[in-house]
Amino acid sequence: MEQIYRDRDYAIGYTIMAIHTLYKSANEQFTIKELMEEIKVMFVVYKEQDALMEATKRVLKEEGDIKLTFNAKEYITLKECAEHLGISKQLMSELVREKDFPCVRFKRRMLINRRKIRDWFDNNAGKRVKY
Repeated sequence: MEQIYRDRDYAIGYTIMAIHTLYKSANEQFTIKELMEEIKVMFVVYKEQDALMEATKRVLKEEGDIKLTFNAKEYITLKECAEHLGISKQLMSELVREKDFPCVRFKRRMLINRRKIRDWFDNNAGKRVKY
């Protein structure tokens, strides 16, 4: 019985590492087939199960709170974006005033390109926004 639990934990570890790798890749979308292939790659990368479990623990500690979203809308509202980023709606209102922020304005309505938000933050690291 103990072997079953250990094998289950290893299977979970391989899956977590595959999802983490795909999440960090340039592709923002992937298929179930691609996930399956990535899990197979993890079997090659992590031949030693102790190394697998250490890597899994590290990923869960560092990024265990990241929400994975499937079939998400490409454009989201100001409120949805604030919730996605974990910031206030007021701060979000200030961010969209930045010249190069990835959004489209329709009079008073604003839609934000969900996929380009991460790139925008990566390109503007250290930038101060008046709040």
